[in-house]
Amino acid sequence: MATNPVVSMPEAGSGARRRCSACPFVVVSDMSADTDTVRQAHVRLPAAAWGEKDGTVTNSERRISRQRPFLTRPGEAQAGLVASSAKWRGAWGFAAAFDYRSSAQIFAEHAALSCL
Repeated sequence: MATNPVVSMPEAGSGARRRCSACPFVVVSDMSADTDTVRQAHVRLPAAAWGEKDGTVTNSERRISRQRPFLTRPGEAQAGLVASSAKWRGAWGFAAAFDYRSSAQIFAEHAALSCL
């Protein structure tokens, strides 16, 4: 999500771009309409920007923090690929495991699992 792996992954030019090109079906969710990775996509999903998201964020140190939006999402932008694919969870067989009604519920579960 909005990381442009065709450019940002190690050995991106020789690795990520080649692997994306070899995939028969690539779906990219990004807030930018024109990136190197978006150009590889067969399907492009509009993603929300950082300040438009309500949920949790995992940083590079693997810390999870609660995030609240301060901007309104434009158009059909979604807060994440999971949000975009919510209607498919049941078809994938994971409906019971991901039966959250709010991002606060997800964060509460993480907090409960993190306490000793």
